[in-house]
Amino acid sequence: MDILYFNEHQQCRHYLSEVRSLFKVHELPAHHRIVIDSKGLYAFIFMLKGEVEINCCYDQTHRLTAGNMYSLNEQYTYTGITLSDAESIILMFENPHIRCDEFSLIKLRKYIPKETHCIEKLPILPQITDYLNGMRFYIAHKMYCAHLQDIKQSEWFFLMRAFFTKEENAQFFHSLIRGNNPFIIMVKQKSREVKTVAELASACNMTERTFRRHFKQYFQIAPKQWLLEQNKQQVELELMKSEDGLKILAPQLGFCSDTQLSNYCRRYFKKTPSEIRKANS
Repeated sequence: MDILYFNEHQQCRHYLSEVRSLFKVHELPAHHRIVIDSKGLYAFIFMLKGEVEINCCYDQTHRLTAGNMYSLNEQYTYTGITLSDAESIILMFENPHIRCDEFSLIKLRKYIPKETHCIEKLPILPQITDYLNGMRFYIAHKMYCAHLQDIKQSEWFFLMRAFFTKEENAQFFHSLIRGNNPFIIMVKQKSREVKTVAELASACNMTERTFRRHFKQYFQIAPKQWLLEQNKQQVELELMKSEDGLKILAPQLGFCSDTQLSNYCRRYFKKTPSEIRKANS
């Protein structure tokens, strides 16, 4: 059964293009050359069928086989070939969306073993298989909703916490844990929920003075300026994605009126909202 009102889904400002989707299904024939560029992104491969051979750092060769999931190091580009007809789901993201308060990347840091690899492996348990079947259904029906994909990414972290030990999670996610200092991970996770430096410091369970000192050390920028840059990126992105009028969009972005949004754009982008949209159309 096809989903209803597909055009309405596509017209939503939170609808992702297939290219920008966090989850992608790959069905490839045998002897097909592949390139996986995970530089700057955290990448995870769920092998559903077949076998793939890939090369990574130091000319190491790894075989990815059906029934297993793999974490890739975000610093490398992987090349390889399918050894048989293969099907996989690849999940890539810049920052993790973890809604489970008890699944803390920072707390897992102490469980990371001394020896880790550029590719880590864990079995796809039946519970993960059920989850992946649901994800395949969404992708097959082009349900590329940003909210849905964030929820599904977070659901995976729930499953990982529920069915794998802290030691297994620490080794599997070591690239994600080490890829950023724990303080940086925490700031990026909490910043989505706040508007001011004081609120961000409180969310990180620090006094504002202590928070500012740590922030300047790890980000080399004042926290107020960093929050401003995050907000600018969000405003520009929403203007590019959304087809809503400014009166509708302004309150969604935290502005009191469309005039305030227009003034913001002129001040920080030297353009009107219409010019920003036109430049990126």
